[in-house]
Amino acid sequence: MINFLFYFFFNVPFHALYLSTSKMVLEENQNKLEIQLKVFSDDLQTALVNHFNNQEISTIENIGIVNLSQIKSYLKEHLIPYKINAKHKWTMDLEELTADYQESIYLLTVVYKDNLHESDKAQMLEIQADYLMEVFPTQSNVIDLTYREQRSFFRLKKNKTKEQIDLKFH
Repeated sequence: MINFLFYFFFNVPFHALYLSTSKMVLEENQNKLEIQLKVFSDDLQTALVNHFNNQEISTIENIGIVNLSQIKSYLKEHLIPYKINAKHKWTMDLEELTADYQESIYLLTVVYKDNLHESDKAQMLEIQADYLMEVFPTQSNVIDLTYREQRSFFRLKKNKTKEQIDLKFH
């Protein structure tokens, strides 16, 4: 425990801005949501160390290669798209994840899929994006969502980790 506290207080990155951006595209048929997430590499490493209580997380430069399954597991809990219709609410499945390291930033490409029938088409999309907020209380996640050639922008923070988008009016 002392080792973890020592690690946390002396290795948690401190920088002026805790921000990530996500560009999301929901396909016309609503079966695929592709997300390009930009996150500071040191923040991602800190979140994984905290989430898995494992100080053996790889170095920043190869974290996306070595720990892809851990990143995927982390995102399944902290970046969740829900689809909602009059009958029920369901999550889309995280199908693919790639990570590209570019000068202190990771570009994560995440693909969620939904294989429900046309009759189960959603009327609303709810995005829960609370990644990094458990480690950095001032973290903001800015979302840029495109659906049917219309864009919606929203900012999620610790006190507001979800946003609903009405798909009927897009």
